[in-house]
Amino acid sequence: MIEFNINTSPDVEMLGSHRLFKNFIKIGKNNGDLLINDPGIVDGHLYLEIVEIDGDRNGGVIVNKGESVDHYFVNGKITNGMKRVKSGDQISFADTTIMVKDFCYTPVVSKKDNIRKNLELIANDSHFLGFQEMLEFLEEDLKKISHS
Repeated sequence: MIEFNINTSPDVEMLGSHRLFKNFIKIGKNNGDLLINDPGIVDGHLYLEIVEIDGDRNGGVIVNKGESVDHYFVNGKITNGMKRVKSGDQISFADTTIMVKDFCYTPVVSKKDNIRKNLELIANDSHFLGFQEMLEFLEEDLKKISHS
């Protein structure tokens, strides 16, 4: 999850606070996770990646530019490669500036593992004892998916 403000941009509809629940965010004009209508922005303009460092889920946000982009700015300083930023840092590109407010790495859990965990919770809940046969059927389906 990352929370940030778009402080300045020609795309006035994007100004303000945003929260995305992803570890990897692609910023572009027509294609990506965050689309900003700024004439200076191209698809794949910037990438933000929330990383876990030494078990710390608030390890950092890594900013990197796209291949067709020469540079961007972090806190007013020109940058042309990867840069680790923290809460309060400002990232400027084209005519847009965003400020990182908060972030937290979200561990990636497969759909299969998530379903299995939820089935276990349901199976151990006394309110669902009448559904045991259905749960066993679903567990068999999961096993078939695992072997596919």
